[in-house]
Amino acid sequence: MTLTTAGCPLADFIDSDVRYQLANFDKITEIDIKVVFKPHWDLSRISRFARIALGIPSDFIPN
Repeated sequence: MTLTTAGCPLADFIDSDVRYQLANFDKITEIDIKVVFKPHWDLSRISRFARIALGIPSDFIPN
């Protein structure tokens, strides 16, 4: 999993939420989450759904 920054204040919440959601699947018996920073995160990684939810135009390109 790639976070937006190395010091992401939501890192622990995201980790625990992902674990909680995956634990709801009967066939998943082990969860191993690795946080990486390559490739670097940028707005191109946001899904269409997330862009809509966050109000980010599909053609928005940051400086």
